[in-house]
Amino acid sequence: MASVITKGEQNLSLLTSLLPANERFYMWCYDQEGKLLGTSCPEEYRETLDRALHILGAFEKMQAYGSDPKRTMPVIIGSAIDMQWAAVMDQGRTGSVVLLLGPVFYVSPDRDRILGALSSFSDRMDGRGFIRGFMQALPDLPVLSYAIFSRYAIMVHNTVNEQQLSITDLDRGLTDKDVQASPADVRDRSQIYRAEKAMLQMVREGNINYQGEAYMFISNGGVANSTMVKYRGYMTISNGGSAEGTTMTDGGITISEGGLAENTTISGGGMTISEGGVASSTTMS
Repeated sequence: MASVITKGEQNLSLLTSLLPANERFYMWCYDQEGKLLGTSCPEEYRETLDRALHILGAFEKMQAYGSDPKRTMPVIIGSAIDMQWAAVMDQGRTGSVVLLLGPVFYVSPDRDRILGALSSFSDRMDGRGFIRGFMQALPDLPVLSYAIFSRYAIMVHNTVNEQQLSITDLDRGLTDKDVQASPADVRDRSQIYRAEKAMLQMVREGNINYQGEAYMFISNGGVANSTMVKYRGYMTISNGGSAEGTTMTDGGITISEGGLAENTTISGGGMTISEGGVASSTTMS
């Protein structure tokens, strides 16, 4: 990392030393121009992971975040291969300095799926060297659920800036532009699985006339705003998806690990929150 300047950065050194070995993510420090000031990433992976940041389009998102003085809350930056970063503003320094956490995966990476997704970025690569280097680095990248990684982002922000934010304070400003779920030619097996699971549940309930019903699956940076769920509609929020201002009069909402529902109003139907799911400011009547 860059040389310690602020009290918050001194505290950050202690925080990172307390992370469990299997959850220890790399940290990067960039200035306002996008110049790398320092990193905890080992030298053998440094160039490859820095290139991944550029190739997958996350670097531009980080720069847009760092150059906007109105955006001071931490933000999660996604990618097409389910690899994520978290950007945190270091407000204690003179000038805009961004701390970048990651990359991490929310689920164990599938090598074949990653190779397929990376093929759509071949125009940004210089031959096959990057892919070989990236595959070598892959086993050493941590797998952290959205819920855990988001909390680490909040903890880093609070430590560096000496503030007290909560998980609901994450910056959601990039998510509408960050819908980089897998390219069209790459099938999202997890979404297929969830759809099949929902249909199987309806069959178990004897509800075989499911053609007229509606389903919504929100994950990996997807955002739903001001959604109405009624007449046995189903909404599933997971793995980095979020729903804001949902009104439910019938049907069901399931929030699983990594999902976030904010300002939900429920007058009928039910909400199920499993381990790792978050519901904030819910009103039930």
